[in-house]
Amino acid sequence: MPPPPSVVLRRLPLHNRSNRVLIGGGDGGDGGGRFRLVEEHLVEYQSLAMSRFSDLTGDRTGLERLMTKDNIGVIVVLQSTQTLAAPPPQRLQGGRRVVQPKPRPQNLLIANTHIHWDPSMSDVKLMQVQFLVEELMMLRTRLKDPTLPMVVCGDFNSTPSSAVYQLLKNGEISGTSSDFNGFNFGKYTDDGVKHMLRLNSAYGSGGDEPPFTNYNGDFIGVLDYLWYTEGSLRALGVLQPYTLEEIRQQKSPLPNPHFPSDHLPLMAEFEVTTNLPPSKLDIARDAREARESRDSRDR
Repeated sequence: MPPPPSVVLRRLPLHNRSNRVLIGGGDGGDGGGRFRLVEEHLVEYQSLAMSRFSDLTGDRTGLERLMTKDNIGVIVVLQSTQTLAAPPPQRLQGGRRVVQPKPRPQNLLIANTHIHWDPSMSDVKLMQVQFLVEELMMLRTRLKDPTLPMVVCGDFNSTPSSAVYQLLKNGEISGTSSDFNGFNFGKYTDDGVKHMLRLNSAYGSGGDEPPFTNYNGDFIGVLDYLWYTEGSLRALGVLQPYTLEEIRQQKSPLPNPHFPSDHLPLMAEFEVTTNLPPSKLDIARDAREARESRDSRDR
């Protein structure tokens, strides 16, 4: 049986502070044509604010704050070029036979974004991230794939104590959150912001986020994240973060000749957990349950 499909995802800061997402196979290689591009979408937060005008009419000042920020995100849907063959029928004790349906090609969604930077505009950050998760939920619905594996990464310009982080992690933020800065964003402050993606942080799921992902002369802290959908992806491991001592050895804040960006790279390996044939443990469990059910009837 071939190994479970896996992807290696990196978020690499470049000289111009843009982000590049590289997809490779589970062997850490260059992918070998394992994925093909199915769809790509540009997410323009200004345009989304305009399209949601009727929902944002609570306070024109809040809408105007959104309209002056031209941050974007990019979403791609990839499809695996390698489909696992359907496993043979499994004969279980008691004569029951189970035939597993042939898996369909596996889709994978990758979203990458750069959220507004200004610490005084936490409301704008929160609304931009809400627009992003809304786009992801609508895309998942249109693809009719409720278990679509997703990786949502980028420079969120928000620390783990922020409402942005809590929204991504917990799926909901009250409309009374102080991160709205007292502005009225219509239904978003009336009802709060929320999503149903069940996201987990690749680094945070195993403990704490890195000690920092951004280090310059004015700030040191975590601003960048790799989020993934629980239930359809499993994080197998992450790149060990740099320590403060390693960075200070450069005798300079970032960027410098050794680190071409003020953001440090993140990397994670994921295993796709949907659309897989049953494992030997699954087969053994089914056989045990069937045996126990038969024994119970015999008593």
